[in-house]
Amino acid sequence: MSLTRKIQAVQTIRTVLSLNDVSDRLTQLKMHHLDSYKHSIRSAIKGVEIGLELGYNSEELKILAACGQLHDMGKIRVPEYILDKQSELTNQEKQIIETHPRYSLIELSKLEIPIVRECSVQHHEWQNNSYPRKTKVDRRGPNRDKDSDRRSDNKIIIDFSQIIAVADHFDALSKKRSYREKLPIEIVRKIMYQQMTVNPEYLNIALN
Repeated sequence: MSLTRKIQAVQTIRTVLSLNDVSDRLTQLKMHHLDSYKHSIRSAIKGVEIGLELGYNSEELKILAACGQLHDMGKIRVPEYILDKQSELTNQEKQIIETHPRYSLIELSKLEIPIVRECSVQHHEWQNNSYPRKTKVDRRGPNRDKDSDRRSDNKIIIDFSQIIAVADHFDALSKKRSYREKLPIEIVRKIMYQQMTVNPEYLNIALN
């Protein structure tokens, strides 16, 4: 991504952060778990960068920014000790982590932008071993828009949820986590191309 794209993305994020609906919720997340807050901001920036490359207009970019900033709101219901655990999670802890997309949907139930709610519950459903909904559908092919195994027929929701899924996964792999160091970009690329079932165009933009 070019420096110009990065600056444009950050400016969009700042604009959306000035909205009370977004800033109040992000403050809640920041108070509960700072790393999740930082991850959400970085994911939003990455998502907007992808949107810029795709030619989205300013209003679309603002909605995409809000999707990225609020996609992990459900983590305020996940105990901090699990989010910060430095060793492998137990099966029970994994099940708790996998509730956060549904909790995001609940936490954002009063938000006036339905696209943001839909993206929050779907952002882990565009990968192998998807959750909260388990699906084996690979949406990388040209018929992805005709796929019946999806939550919505709204093309904006379908596209935005994929973009946020890519941005979320990229940040999770490329940054240091409580249980491991950040991964080299070559490894990040390999994992994402293998695991993600999104439109390949979004992966190519994010990874090249």
